[in-house]
Formats: sequence, structure tokens, C-alpha cells
Amino acid sequence: MAEVAELAGVSISTVSKVANGSADVGEETRARVAELLQRYEYVPRRKRRTFLTVTVLVRDISLATNVEFLAGAMAEAQSQRVQLALEQHKDDEPEEGWIEQFTPQVTRAVIALSSALRAEHHEQLASRGIPLIVVYPQDTENLVAPSIGATDWAGGVSAAKHLLSLGHSRFAMLAGPHHTLVARARLSGFRDALESAGAPLAPQHVVEGTFDYESGIRQALELLRGPDRPTAIFAASDRQAMGALEAARRLGLRVPEDLSLVGFDDIAPSSMTAPPLTTVAQPLKEMGALAITMALSLIENQPLAVRDAVLTTSLVVRGSTGTPPA
Repeated sequence: MAEVAELAGVSISTVSKVANGSADVGEETRARVAELLQRYEYVPRRKRRTFLTVTVLVRDISLATNVEFLAGAMAEAQSQRVQLALEQHKDDEPEEGWIEQFTPQVTRAVIALSSALRAEHHEQLASRGIPLIVVYPQDTENLVAPSIGATDWAGGVSAAKHLLSLGHSRFAMLAGPHHTLVARARLSGFRDALESAGAPLAPQHVVEGTFDYESGIRQALELLRGPDRPTAIFAASDRQAMGALEAARRLGLRVPEDLSLVGFDDIAPSSMTAPPLTTVAQPLKEMGALAITMALSLIENQPLAVRDAVLTTSLVVRGSTGTPPA
């Protein structure tokens, strides 16, 4: 303001009046000062927001689902003048002592992405005055922090209804790790919809694994080499479904002529497979943006519109599903 005042040949108080919209300044002086304020991109103090730092705690930054979530979070953070810090840990649960590094002066909030934080972690952060948002919570019964998730059960239902509508009657599931809430919900939705339609999912046709590509190959080979081979497979993740595509290729099975496949997530590579993958889409970028919005509300002691947000999934039909073989 002092520099603008010198350039305009007026007092600092006059510049302050123009910047704050006061009426008692002559039109010619106001125009001259306003032009300089605009040229030098002056922002009044009441409109400034000091950069806040929000830390995202994530197990694996390279996963496509996490990349898309972080893309949404980063876009919203930039628009809100929030600085993101990423903290990666190798296991489901962070190493002991990880909370000690967080102080309100450095980190204003923590977003835990797919991390199995215990209740004491929530309490330790709260005692430091650092709000926590949990994305993909592992346990909703004992959850004390606000959370963000998706309609995983409904996604499983939509996958089952799609395959039933195509005429399939022999189904299988490449399940995720049973200790995760999302894996159980996706399996439950798929199984419930099949049972309601009178086509129950046989226990031997549910193979538990992890959410990755290699697991999908192993799970699919086990199912496709066994008796009563399924004609339709629902995978708990797109990466598992891509593994099933590779397993089918190794066994000489055509997709979708011999085998229909449905994934879950709708990560970017799912539209680039051969054939493109039918999948249940999660609004991952929207979830990332919402996490930042919730963090800001908690930092500013504002009430949350929704404490435990559940965003809607949707079925995306592509080329990996078709009618069953004769």
C-alpha cells in the first residue's frame, strides 16, 4: 500500500480507503489509485487467506484409484488456497510414533485414505487439535471421525442386475480382502441381488484376494480351471478384473463371447483394455474434492453439511460383458 501511495502521490490512508471501498475519495484520485491497485494485484487483507496445510495419509500413492482421488483433492485445494502434503506408509496401519510429527502449526487437518487407523489415533489427533477425515473407513461402528465413502453395496447390486439382464446364470466373484469394509459391501451387494433373483452365488465361486492385478490373475485361473466354470465374473476392483482378462487370454477364452467381466472403480485404464471393461464407477475426483471441503469446514469450526458422506456409484457398460455362450 505504501508503494501504491507513493506512485499515486497520495497518502496510505487514501489507498486504504480505495481498497476498502470507502466513499470519501475524489473520483479522479479513486480511479488513479484503483488502476495501480489492479496493476499490482493488491488483495485487501480481509480477502486474503493464508495457505493452510492439509496432510493426506495414503498407503500407496501410485494406485490409480488414489491418483484420481488425489487429483480431485489437489484441484480443490488449489482453488481454496490449501497446500497438500502427502504422507505415504507401507502397511495398512502407519508406523508407531507417526502422529508426533503433526502439530497444528504445520498440519491443520489430516485426510486418511484407505488407512486402518485405530480409535487411539483419532483421539491423539483430536488432543492435538488436528481434525481427521477418513476416506474408505474400515470400521463404521467405532468410527469417531467424519468419513467419505461410496455406495459399494449398491455397486455390487448393479453389477449383478446387469449380468442377470444379459441371461447369465453361472456367476463368480473375485472378492477383495475380507477385513476391508468396501470388499465385504461389494460382495454382499452382488450376492444379495443374485439371491433375490433366484440365482444364488455358490460358496466355491467366491475367491478372496487383494485388489491388485496379480491377485486377479490367480483368482480367475482358480475359478476358470475348476468345475462348472462361470460365464460371468464380478471383480471387486478394476485391477482384479484386468487380471481376469489376462487369465482368460492364457486359457484361450474370449471376452465377452465365453466370459463376461465386470470391474469396480472405473479407473482410467479400464476404458483402454481389450475389450474395454464394464465397471462400477466411483466418483473418485469428487470424493477428493469433498475431503478438502470437509477439512476446511473442520479447520474453521464450521458445521459439516454431512458428517459421513456416501457418494453414488454408477454402472458403466463397455465391451467386456455380453450374453452367455450357448
